[in-house]
Amino acid sequence: MPYLFISLIKKLMKTFSSLAVLVAMTILPKTGAAQTPQARIAKVKKAATFIGKRLGDRASKSILKSAAADRKKLPGTTKLYQYNNGDWTYNMTTNCTFDQYGNVSTAKTWSDENGMMQITTNKYDNVETSFLVSQTQSTYDSPTATTPTYEFMNKRVDVTRNEKGQVTKVEDWEANDTYTGLELETAVSLEYGSDDKINKIIISSYDDNEEMKVTLNDVVWKEYNGKILSTIGTDLENIIADPQNLIESASAEMSAEGMDVKGNLTSDYSTEGKRELTLSMNYYGMPVASYKFYYEQTDDNGSFINRSTISFMGEADEIESITVKYNDKKDMVEETISEGKSIASLKTSSSTQYDYTYNEETGLADYMILKELDLDTNTYNPNCKYVYSDYQDVASGISNAAANVNTGKTAVYNTQGMYVGNSTDKLSDGLYIIKQDGKTFKMMK
Repeated sequence: MPYLFISLIKKLMKTFSSLAVLVAMTILPKTGAAQTPQARIAKVKKAATFIGKRLGDRASKSILKSAAADRKKLPGTTKLYQYNNGDWTYNMTTNCTFDQYGNVSTAKTWSDENGMMQITTNKYDNVETSFLVSQTQSTYDSPTATTPTYEFMNKRVDVTRNEKGQVTKVEDWEANDTYTGLELETAVSLEYGSDDKINKIIISSYDDNEEMKVTLNDVVWKEYNGKILSTIGTDLENIIADPQNLIESASAEMSAEGMDVKGNLTSDYSTEGKRELTLSMNYYGMPVASYKFYYEQTDDNGSFINRSTISFMGEADEIESITVKYNDKKDMVEETISEGKSIASLKTSSSTQYDYTYNEETGLADYMILKELDLDTNTYNPNCKYVYSDYQDVASGISNAAANVNTGKTAVYNTQGMYVGNSTDKLSDGLYIIKQDGKTFKMMK
């Protein structure tokens, strides 16, 4: 087996798996409240200065991406306190505004200590309204300043549609290493068959001007509704994220440096709450590499395991596993990332707990303490605290045409895609996906 071939396969597969953590946190599944995006600010910024160009980093760019449309109220004001030697020290305040779909439109962050202020402005696709298409960050000398001292667009996604309104191309432009401009990171091209379903997907990734490409041909869908920006929008890992758009099979081709490798994509949805996709690659008909996407819902709250496995010559080379736990309020309470070469050998590389305290009268979170695992002592230590106030009603944009749905041929699913009945009458409050008379929509009860 030529060494160049094995090297190329590893490079290709690791390129397309590098965003797995980001995808799982922002797409699979939706977070229960806007607190979680703010919570991620501490993890991204705790070792960084308060406001700076590093906010263009990919991790922090996703912080304000997530929609929180499965909540009727979201906190407009969040105050961050850092934990130091037993005391909580005030760090910064963030004020958020939301659009009618529960997405964060603007986030204004400032610190009394240095007087600086940052405003993050998000824009979303006008059809798939939770898909982020641009993010701009502006830095001001003070909260009262009207002219920014520094302004930078750190993300732009160009979405092209045909005359039928179908997405045909998505280009993801991200901040370059020097934060002086944007560079093309991924491009997705889509082609449609006579049934108006996607039958070809081309996903290109760019690294130092080198293009690496995965092509899926003859795509067969198990579930399909055509709203695929969040499913296939910018990278391959998302194809297992959306229960309403599930690929059943496809032929595959990976190419880079003038070399093409053939393969196929297969699926397994036979067990309720579990989804598995396997991308297998061959060399002259002999299987040499595979990349497995695995998702398992572990409870009714939406907790899940998301795992990616890269194997070569039948042996697992790299496994990344993300375990996320939610409470009965659908707030994330624990997030653990593990790595290894087999399931049995997985070792925790990081783990974070989110300890919420809720208001007895409103049921809304008053504050949340973020704790991180010390791998040496195996104990969770407090890192920061988020205090929430000024809750905003953001339910108006979610389809609420009826208090319940019980007419016609109806199927009701939760946000994890699990069937929960044919009516919302006896269901708890929250966001549900309704399939009725050939149409699919979301409804907030």
